[in-house]
Amino acid sequence: MGTRRQYFDEPIVRIGIEDARFPRMCPICGADAEHAARISASPHKIENPRYATRKKSRLMSNGTKTLMVYVCDEHYQSDEGQGNSRVACTLGSGLMVAMLLFAIMIAGGDIWSGRPVNYVFYAIVFLFSVVLIFSFFAFRPGPLASSIKVIGFDLGFRNIWLQFKRADYRERFVEENAMKVELVRWIAKL
Repeated sequence: MGTRRQYFDEPIVRIGIEDARFPRMCPICGADAEHAARISASPHKIENPRYATRKKSRLMSNGTKTLMVYVCDEHYQSDEGQGNSRVACTLGSGLMVAMLLFAIMIAGGDIWSGRPVNYVFYAIVFLFSVVLIFSFFAFRPGPLASSIKVIGFDLGFRNIWLQFKRADYRERFVEENAMKVELVRWIAKL
């Protein structure tokens, strides 16, 4: 199995996890930042699974690192309700999948015997669709996670690759971490 290169249109930043210092500028809108927010970085929690195979994950540390990022008043949000809504959506989705399977079997029996499909089937399909829509909104990345994406880690979990949505934020980040940062346009995938 050889290595392949993943190319990026905009340069991404490679920096040591312990060395990363984020500027006091909001990565979402570019305004002056006053509050500190957290981005969790874990070798097992990468948005694109192509960058972390099982072989690489075993070589990495199991710990989760927290990156402190400064945001403005407008984009500062606490994480208090997000976990509860995700748990509710997960439980609701599981319950609705079970109900949908039974409803499909009952509807199949109705069709097989020549009876019209019961209206309860359509109600369960509608509720299942509503729960899926809520789950989509509960599990999508927030504005902070969208503006600073964790692309991946090196094999020793010492360096992290970050992709910034705003070019001016990336330039300021590079300026404040000048001796510790490296801009790259490609990474090698194992």
